Amino acid sequence: MTGLRALLENGLADPASDLRQIIHSAIERADYLEDTINDIIGLSRHRQPGAPVDAAEQLDAAADRWRGPLARDARRLYVIIDADLPTVILVASALEQVLDALIENALQHGAGTVALRARAAHGALAIDVDDEGTGIAATDQIFDHGVSYDGGSWIGLAFAQQLTADQGGRLLLARRQPSTRFTLIFPSTP
Repeated sequence: MTGLRALLENGLADPASDLRQIIHSAIERADYLEDTINDIIGLSRHRQPGAPVDAAEQLDAAADRWRGPLARDARRLYVIIDADLPTVILVASALEQVLDALIENALQHGAGTVALRARAAHGALAIDVDDEGTGIAATDQIFDHGVSYDGGSWIGLAFAQQLTADQGGRLLLARRQPSTRFTLIFPSTP
């Protein structure tokens, strides 16, 4: 939703904008939002069977979705994929939703470059999402439902944490200061 709003607001602010192109891009965003809502409804109604997930493919796809919205704020996004990642079994659309929630959080509340990294971590797959913002205060309970800081609801983080747990993983706030790092951990499959 944030990306769609930014796209439309930038189009209105720039009189030289190609409104036809902006409308096409907005329709693509709306289609993506519709798919996202359908994924979330499907994930909440019934347990879908997991399958081996290609973490590199998931991170590259997330980067493709978010480079544009970040670039509109003059921010970069890059991906680091370590060699020999462990195999994990989960629902790919669940990982997609969690990554989107974390990157959107970095867009809304962070600053600077956003980095996605997939790595092996003691028999598990770890995915880090970093930004160069000022960090998160020790008193902020960002995974609580209904908690609001800086005008945001943080509902995306509570949702992402629950969705990660539903897939057998954990979402941690790995670093609060000086900048923020969230880490997803999924046990590997033998």
